[in-house]
This record gives sequence, C-alpha cells and structure tokens, in this order.
Amino acid sequence: MRFILALVAAMFLVACGSQQPQPSEPMVSGAWIRTAPPTAAVVAGYMTLSNPTNQAIKVIAASSDRFERVEFHHMRMEGSTMVMKQMESVDAPANQKAVLQPGEDHLMLIGPAQPVRTGERIMINLTVALEDGSEQQMPVTFLVRERAPQ
Repeated sequence: MRFILALVAAMFLVACGSQQPQPSEPMVSGAWIRTAPPTAAVVAGYMTLSNPTNQAIKVIAASSDRFERVEFHHMRMEGSTMVMKQMESVDAPANQKAVLQPGEDHLMLIGPAQPVRTGERIMINLTVALEDGSEQQMPVTFLVRERAPQ
C-alpha cells in the first residue's frame, strides 16, 4: 500500500513539475527590422506583442537612439491603392496578441542616425499603457534582416 501511495505521489509531483509557467506580463517576440538601402530615410519594424493578462494594453509610444522618431502605421487597400495611415497606439486586448507584419500594421522608423545593416541588433523602447492607467517601459531588441522570419 505504501508503495502505491508513493507511486501516486511521485506521479503527481512529476505532472505538476512538467507544466511550464505561463507569462504574466506582456512580451514581444519575433521583433525585426527590414534591411533598407543605406540612403533610406525610413525603415519598417515588425513584431508580435502577446498580452497574457486579463486587461487590455496599448503601446502608446516608441523611441530609439537610432531614429529621430518612431511611429505606428497601418496599411490597407482602398480600391487599387495601398493607403498608409498613422495610428495613435498598438492595441492588444486581454489574453490576445497584436501582430505587426509587412503590408499591415508596423513600426515606421524615421530618420535613421546611420544605415541599418543586416544582422545588426537595434534597441527600441516601447511605452505600454495598462487598462488600470499604469505605464511600463518595455525595451525590445530588433534584429535587422532581409525578410520575415519563417
């Protein structure tokens, strides 16, 4: 009987220990910047913002020492014309993701201090506003690459 209880207890501990802890804070993955010609006045950045919290979040500002300004932009087709408009924020509802990808929402990185080079890593600081009114800074490293990660 003791053997069975010990076996059941061991199985319980293994089952509990094998679960991965769930993130409790917003996080960014797949952050990248598209390579551009050395004379480019703007480049685009992309990422996925995951929000595992029970409250909506907004990225309300972004900045980097490498660029004069960082803006949020949205692209869409209107008839046969691609239209791009600036957005005030990037929104991630509770327990969802906001995906910034080519041809859709993206970071517009304006006025690079120097050309971006493939393989380079560039820090961009995101300001995230929580539904409760608090804000947090989220430094994110973006990898410069020629095309989207697979």
